[in-house]
Amino acid sequence: MNKLIIAFVFITVGMNCPIAAQLPSGDNSSGKDKLESEVNESTETIKQEYIEITGGETENQRKSEVKFISSQGKLIKSIKPSSSVKKQKDKWLNEYEEIRDAQKETGLVMINRTRQLMPYDPRKETYGRDSAYKGEYWDKEIETLNAKGESLFKKSFRTYPGADLMTTTYWRNAFAGDTSHFFVYYRDEKGGGNIEIYKATGELVAHGRAEHDIDKIEISPDGSMAAGYVDMYDQEGEPKYIFLLDVKTGTTKLAKASGKINGRQWDSSFYFNPNFKSKACINVWIVPNYPNEKVNGWDGYLVFNEIPENLSILMKQENTK
Repeated sequence: MNKLIIAFVFITVGMNCPIAAQLPSGDNSSGKDKLESEVNESTETIKQEYIEITGGETENQRKSEVKFISSQGKLIKSIKPSSSVKKQKDKWLNEYEEIRDAQKETGLVMINRTRQLMPYDPRKETYGRDSAYKGEYWDKEIETLNAKGESLFKKSFRTYPGADLMTTTYWRNAFAGDTSHFFVYYRDEKGGGNIEIYKATGELVAHGRAEHDIDKIEISPDGSMAAGYVDMYDQEGEPKYIFLLDVKTGTTKLAKASGKINGRQWDSSFYFNPNFKSKACINVWIVPNYPNEKVNGWDGYLVFNEIPENLSILMKQENTK
């Protein structure tokens, strides 16, 4: 009877599951070679579709091309920004496409397409233009794609830029930090600012509207909250508020973000930190009257329901950072 030599070989497959293999005694070189071959094949990294980005790789840097690559390393498709201007009777049709965002980690890509019907040739007269013509609007289309180049979401929006192109925020969109959600901001015909939150798959999960423009819009890393500044003057003549949208409930609120306390000016700011996915970082402080003046302040991380309608009251609490 041939004796059996038991050789335990641990092969990394998926979740690091160990596999035991048996080799017969005697002349087993071919068996060993076969086993080693299987081990090498099993420990190779399982390749998936991925994207290659040419140009800036951060959200605000212009990208010149995105390539969608198969698991075998072959080009599936590529997208390059394009533009065109065509004369239509007494107007010009201006169309252009841009790669708004591309995430290497998840392979998600966001494309913006714009369509404008204008009373002049934009190739000659747009430089330095700081005001919109009467009734001007822009048709926008967003499309998101996965690493295979497959379309996940496509929708058209109409945004109205307002009279002053230099100060009006009329369009913005971006993925959340973990790319589970993305937001779309547009300005409607009545001048209201609209924020819509979508899952990465394209499902609308929340919509919030402010009566005024919303600026410097951000979405929390996990897509649970969106916020931005609103220039809306109150009875004291203070201009700054923060507009907040709770994605889970669809609830919105305005938080007073500047003002006066006992004759002293106070101010505030907010941002989202990748390490605190569902919370906003709020900073509130008394504006110093002179350099190095010691003043009261507060900073900490808060979820939507913890953010008061007047941020100055936070200075009466202990810091949470």
